Amino acid sequence: MGIQVRREKLLREAGYHARSGFCRVEGRPVLFLDSESAGEARIELLVDVLADRDLSAAEVSDEARELLDKARRRPVDAPASETVSFPDSTAV
Repeated sequence: MGIQVRREKLLREAGYHARSGFCRVEGRPVLFLDSESAGEARIELLVDVLADRDLSAAEVSDEARELLDKARRRPVDAPASETVSFPDSTAV
């Protein structure tokens, strides 16, 4: 999909609180996932970013496609955790 995904321990110092998110670094799309955040939070962010993309040509498991479809149907202002329930194991 052309997105670099980086799972890193994000810096936390006085007056500075980095969190997971999607951005561009030198013009390339990068998704930073805080390695100290809960696994479900990392999956929610990944699903939100991928839900905005055309994945018709990508090989995606049935479970992952279900999460993506739920994210696409969710109202923009609704938190992901209220509408997306994760199975015990999810292959993305």
